[in-house]
Amino acid sequence: MVQRQIYITGGIGSQSLGEAFSCDCDLPNDTAHAESCASIGLMMFARRRLEMEADGR
Repeated sequence: MVQRQIYITGGIGSQSLGEAFSCDCDLPNDTAHAESCASIGLMMFARRRLEMEADGR
């Protein structure tokens, strides 16, 4: 997701219909959903994963 589906602003979710992802590197500017709550959820998920195992590989 971070390599192909995230906006420079940190927003995720490129399709407004269904709040979903589309194909790789599809980041429309005019119809992007890119909710901040999805980004916050991703950050919270990543933090919990890091606390489970601190191995950076």
